[in-house]
Amino acid sequence: MPVTPCCKPSSTTSSTEPAPSQDCLIGLPRLSEFAPTCWVARSGEPTHSRPGRRATMNAVFDLERVPRATREECRVEPPSKLAPREVRWSQFDPSHIQRLEEVLAPAEDERPLQRFLADHPHILIAGIFGQVRREAWVFDRPRFGADYIPDFLIGMIDSLGFVWTLVELENPTVAPLTKSGQIGNPLHKAVAQIRDWREWLRTNALNFQERSGCRGITADCAASVVIGRREMRDHEEGKRRIRDFRREHIEVMSYDRLLETARDQSDWLVSEDSRLSTLPVADTR
Repeated sequence: MPVTPCCKPSSTTSSTEPAPSQDCLIGLPRLSEFAPTCWVARSGEPTHSRPGRRATMNAVFDLERVPRATREECRVEPPSKLAPREVRWSQFDPSHIQRLEEVLAPAEDERPLQRFLADHPHILIAGIFGQVRREAWVFDRPRFGADYIPDFLIGMIDSLGFVWTLVELENPTVAPLTKSGQIGNPLHKAVAQIRDWREWLRTNALNFQERSGCRGITADCAASVVIGRREMRDHEEGKRRIRDFRREHIEVMSYDRLLETARDQSDWLVSEDSRLSTLPVADTR
């Protein structure tokens, strides 16, 4: 299927040719730390149902190349059949971290946290990954076949290609460990779900890539479980058992760690912006 370039033509060039220069990736953000973009895509909501949204491309995340226009003209296009909302790191609002604390404090289960993080995906990415300014896509409750629905699927790009991460939110009021330091049932259930999703991807990854545009996702993708509070895991042997999940590329964290990492990301963004503002600007005349 032909792919429409994501670059608008320059005013000084033909209307049928994008402005010449370096490269950009069709359906992908530029690999730049200066203008990163995050997309949140809501499962099952068609793009045309949201007024004012740009038409999406069918070949999202395709690695074919077209000439690059300016940074402002070369835009990321979200996966087709999903209605995205764009969030830029330049618009990262530290006050949202405080708002997450306010949502977390009275929460009796994970549902209000799911809603908040779907509405503020940059907080989710900051809390899961920490110091990052890469472009990202956040899928809110994507569907894997008829039976499986992760809370979030995050797609990012590094120098080697696509990096996909499954995220499962659990109740902030339940402990991941028993009093004796054994893995508790809620955490066992969360890890079992991740194994089920990966097993589904092992059989259906190519079909899912074609249908969703999530190029490169496989059963080997990483996963994170957010569960409980930090004080609920005060058992050394239990902590070792939780760390053992890293052998399966499953990271288990508390909501306190999510908040702490998001705060670190906020501080790091401020320091990076300050550093970049002191760099000399090249004379292109």
